[in-house]
Amino acid sequence: MLFVRKIPVIVAVYCLASFIPAFAYDEAGTKVPPGMEIIQVGGTQVLVPEGIEVTRKDGLIVLENVSEYVARQLVDMKKRVEYLEEKQKALEEKIEELTRLLSAGQR
Repeated sequence: MLFVRKIPVIVAVYCLASFIPAFAYDEAGTKVPPGMEIIQVGGTQVLVPEGIEVTRKDGLIVLENVSEYVARQLVDMKKRVEYLEEKQKALEEKIEELTRLLSAGQR
């Protein structure tokens, strides 16, 4: 009964904690939001999305276009999903085979 009275308090604490922004810190103590990273570009630190490509063209430092970054991330994600689907299918087939062997051994 005592635990039942604590449930609203636990829920309230959980809700309040979920509103606190989650930040990581780099070596210098700078806040880095989730999914972002600080890279060194020349003598300057730049906050960019994790995995963005940085190139040099004619002495200029060019960050990958947002649409190119998103498209590349989606293609990579699609490849990972396809790989996982293939692996899942192979595991399901293995489970079916093992189930058949077990059921045949019990007869």
